[in-house]
Amino acid sequence: MPTTLDRIAGLRLREVRERRGYTQQELAFALHVTPTQIRHWEKGNTPLSVARIDQLARSLHVTPAALRMMPGAPLRR
Repeated sequence: MPTTLDRIAGLRLREVRERRGYTQQELAFALHVTPTQIRHWEKGNTPLSVARIDQLARSLHVTPAALRMMPGAPLRR
């Protein structure tokens, strides 16, 4: 069952993805997952593991810490 933290992480993932100019399809292709999986993460329906956060961070050219911040926080390189 999704937690509040899963939902917050999903919101931040979506925010960072959009700021970086990626579509769900482009990010999914880079990670070798389906766009549906990206949607599940962004909605907080599926928890993000530490390993997956690391992969997402590399693909989005941010630090893993940037994906763990609250939505609206500035991106740091």
